[in-house]
Amino acid sequence: MRDIKVTTYVTIIIASFLILPTYADKEHPYEKVDNICKDCTCIEKADNQPSKFYVLNCTSRNFSQILDGYPNLFQLDSGETMVDVIFSGNKISFLNQLPATDALMYFSCRHCGIKEIETGVFANVPSIYKVDLSWNALNDLRPEILKGRYSPTAYEPIPLAELDLGHNSLVTLDHGSFEHVLGLKTLNLEHNQLNLEDISTMAALVKLKHLEKLNLAYTGIETLPAEILTDRLIELNLYGNKLLTVPGSLPHASALTTLNIGGNLIPELNEGSFKEVKLLKRLYMSDMPSLQIIHANVFSNLTALEALHCCNNTNFTSMDIGSLSFSTLRTLDISGCSLKTLEITYKDADQSNDSNSSSLLFTNLQSLKIDNNPWHCNCSLFKTLQKLMKFDENDFQSENTARCLTPYELSSDLLVDITIDKLCKVSNNKKPRQPLYDPPPFLRPRSIVFSLLSILIVVLIGLCIGFAIVLIKKKLKQNDVGLSSPIRYTTVRNSTISVG
Repeated sequence: MRDIKVTTYVTIIIASFLILPTYADKEHPYEKVDNICKDCTCIEKADNQPSKFYVLNCTSRNFSQILDGYPNLFQLDSGETMVDVIFSGNKISFLNQLPATDALMYFSCRHCGIKEIETGVFANVPSIYKVDLSWNALNDLRPEILKGRYSPTAYEPIPLAELDLGHNSLVTLDHGSFEHVLGLKTLNLEHNQLNLEDISTMAALVKLKHLEKLNLAYTGIETLPAEILTDRLIELNLYGNKLLTVPGSLPHASALTTLNIGGNLIPELNEGSFKEVKLLKRLYMSDMPSLQIIHANVFSNLTALEALHCCNNTNFTSMDIGSLSFSTLRTLDISGCSLKTLEITYKDADQSNDSNSSSLLFTNLQSLKIDNNPWHCNCSLFKTLQKLMKFDENDFQSENTARCLTPYELSSDLLVDITIDKLCKVSNNKKPRQPLYDPPPFLRPRSIVFSLLSILIVVLIGLCIGFAIVLIKKKLKQNDVGLSSPIRYTTVRNSTISVG
């Protein structure tokens, strides 16, 4: 009796596994087409290549599901075969499990409106390498979604190396979201309002010990937990967040070579901002309206720096570039800011003694952008630029559109058109500009002054005379001295009065 019950339970379990996938297919059937390569674009690499490479491009075909017949079409039966499958731009709200193949696969379904993904979506693709599910409507990433093939002990991991989940609606992650893809090297979570204070989200990210590239741009983070940074991380994007300072957790990413902290709320950079990221080669800190000043020695520890992009910081007014004088620096972009001059603080006495010479501090600089700044052109600025720019070398790239704003005599002049003699002469001897024509005699300053003095003298004389007359009259009136009026007599000859 007991054996019968056990047999019944086993039968039910097996039936469940057989029925459920069939139900799922009926609920969300694969897209049916008569000719795949007629409805989509099929590309095959030339035969003389070391491995076969196919592309199935079904972009914007108004599909409601993915196709299921392409592995047989391309004969994707070998691990040496590569295939790039693209379903972007369709209306696929539910993503079905991918058809089985052992080929190395790149899969993309961007801008598809995906809201839900089938459990084990990549289980039948054991060589899946890159997945792009960005610009969808995902708000959950269950651990079962990324699980691999079933084995008696555990689900097999899938060798996914690159995962793009940018521009979705993820707020939190399950603690096991990435437990089947622990070898992940590139993860893009940009434009998801992630809550890094959530315990499960932190637990999910901490498990990714092999991450080399992490994109957290526009995720609304205010701090960067040290736990999610590893010694294998080489590229970190923190653009467009709410950081007020350079994260103090950066030293935990000791291998970091590329960092983007642009678009944040950082008001200033101090000497210790990049103290322990000595391998950094590319630093991006543009589009920060709050940034006002970069203090001396900020970059003194970045001895491997090759490119600094610090542009479009509209309130950025002061920068000391002395700590950037490394032989490794190739690109410097400080355009679109509010810089009027550039300062150089020398690291040692030898450089300080050589400050008046025109020797290059930036010996390997190849690209310099300084346009769209309100430069105050003087000797100090020109000598600094001499240490930056290779005026006599053709391989040096510059916009050559930077102009002086002040002094008035040089306003709108291109910096590259001004010689040091002219600049220093204008700066030290601030002579007014000569007029373009001679005014007529009556408009000359001397004539105008004489005319005003003459008018003033006439007015004063008139006032004095009037004042004297008033005093005389008052004096005469007080002494009762004056002229009497004559007496007039009238003769009455005939009386016209009658008595009645």
